[in-house]
Amino acid sequence: MILSGEMEGKHMQQVKCLNERKAISRQNQIEVGKYYYLDLSTVIGDYEGDWYGSIYADDKKEAYIGHLKLSHLRSVE
Repeated sequence: MILSGEMEGKHMQQVKCLNERKAISRQNQIEVGKYYYLDLSTVIGDYEGDWYGSIYADDKKEAYIGHLKLSHLRSVE
C-alpha cells in the first residue's frame, strides 16, 4: 500500500505507475514507468477495499490527471 505512517505535514508523495490506465478516449491517462504525484489529503477508500487519490503530473498541483485507483501506482519513497 502507498500510505505510510508519515502522512503528517506531508501532502504530496511521488509514485510510479505500475499499470496503464486508459481514459474513456482510449488514450493512456497514466503510463507504465512514469512518475506522478499523489495528493495524500485526497486518499479515500470504498466499501470494496479499494483506495483512490488525486494524481498530478507535478508536485505543485498544476497538472491534474485524475482521481485514480491507487493499485495502479507504487510509492517511490
